[in-house]
Amino acid sequence: GINAEYGGWIMHVLFGVGAEGACAHLSFGRAELMMFLEHAVPCAVIMGLTSLLANIAAAVAATWANPSSSRLLKVGELVQTAIVSCVVISMFAVSLVPLSELDRETSNKVPTSVNTLYQKTRPYHVTNSYGLFRSMTGVGGRPEVVLEGSDRHDGDWIEYEFLYKPGALDRKPPVVVPHQPRLDWQMWFAALGSYDYNPWIINLAHELLQNNTAVLDLMHKNPFPDKPPKFIRASKYRYHYTKFKEGDGIAWWTRDHREDYFPPLALYQPTLKEFLQYHGYTDKLMEQHKDKSIIPYMEMIRKVVRKTDPAVLIWTISLAAFLPHFKALRFRFSLFGI
Repeated sequence: GINAEYGGWIMHVLFGVGAEGACAHLSFGRAELMMFLEHAVPCAVIMGLTSLLANIAAAVAATWANPSSSRLLKVGELVQTAIVSCVVISMFAVSLVPLSELDRETSNKVPTSVNTLYQKTRPYHVTNSYGLFRSMTGVGGRPEVVLEGSDRHDGDWIEYEFLYKPGALDRKPPVVVPHQPRLDWQMWFAALGSYDYNPWIINLAHELLQNNTAVLDLMHKNPFPDKPPKFIRASKYRYHYTKFKEGDGIAWWTRDHREDYFPPLALYQPTLKEFLQYHGYTDKLMEQHKDKSIIPYMEMIRKVVRKTDPAVLIWTISLAAFLPHFKALRFRFSLFGI
């Protein structure tokens, strides 16, 4: 119908797609794209801010107009709404910095105070810019790096199990949305290249060789609970889902070994220490990047939430944050007698 015709017109204008087929060129250049972003980015900021303020106003109005709440309860709910609103407005302001990078003119108009706040919160990844992949992996198998430890250079090797990424063949893929586990996600990126471009994975092995509890807490289980292994190595595999009615009905994955990712590493090896120092992974440098003022509070919060499933925790916090919006929607519907 109309949507199909409109979509066809968009494809023709932007990508040169016609009745005779698709052409291998874009119908706009860099200059046209920059001109579009010059108008689109400010409009996106204005629309986002307008929507945010409208929702805050609606939440306040819904709270105050609720006839079933006492005056004291209304004041408490207004305070809660005000706190949530301040946090949301701050996050919106911080997100303007990566968003405005799409257009230089808009980026220059971002207040200095907002840039300063963004730089202070940047290590905590409160907001991030979006990026698109040129090609998606996994069609020919999912590349994975498997870490193994041993007390001997020639084996027996025992695998380290991660919380979420593929490992054991009989372990089903967990549901983690909307949680995005940082370590497991980075392991996927490491599998797309080599350790030369992902030096952090060597530092990960270095910490596992010492049974660092802060690192082990990010993993499923420690195969060396009594004492750390003397050697750690990494191998690259290609993981594939088992096909329907294939195998013994227990395995979720099949895998084939592709190559050694890095050779067995040990703490006594001078090359390991030199590699870490070259890439800045030394105890002295790592201590300089720590904000010690918040460490006790972060550790306290971590102890409380450690036993809770991350996906459940994030869903709970998200729903609690959106409660004022639900109240605003209820108030809007009540205005129309719905």
